[in-house]
Amino acid sequence: MKIAEVIKSKKPIDDEQGVAINIMHTAYVVKTSISAVLKQFALTNEQYNILRILKGALPEKICVKQIAERLIERSANVPRTMDKLVAKKLVKRSISMADKRETVSEISIAGLRMLETVTPELQKTLNDICNLDKQELSQLNSLLDKYRVE
Repeated sequence: MKIAEVIKSKKPIDDEQGVAINIMHTAYVVKTSISAVLKQFALTNEQYNILRILKGALPEKICVKQIAERLIERSANVPRTMDKLVAKKLVKRSISMADKRETVSEISIAGLRMLETVTPELQKTLNDICNLDKQELSQLNSLLDKYRVE
């Protein structure tokens, strides 16, 4: 379905606006679908993203600032989110050996198990909402990389 139909626009939408609206709407659909899966595991999008970042950093421990820099959606909420992950025993926190003033975090065994359980469910959901083949996905990724100015 074309984006103009989705938003029930009676007037034509120019390409630049259409792309922006389409990206925002598609992001909403994807984020809502992902949130529904994560909710079953008592996780938020940000918590899942942090767990993936910590897994990717292994065997290193990383500080909150490094985690915040890698988040998909930038947030000032990272310390509070980390507190929740520590309380759930999905993340372990310790004092940095390099700088005693800094705390560093790593994913726990329970956090790794959580990712092993959640990730296949998320992948299934993403496959269900996507109507593109591998080549089209690669092309879309390239176009979005080109479109985005950071």
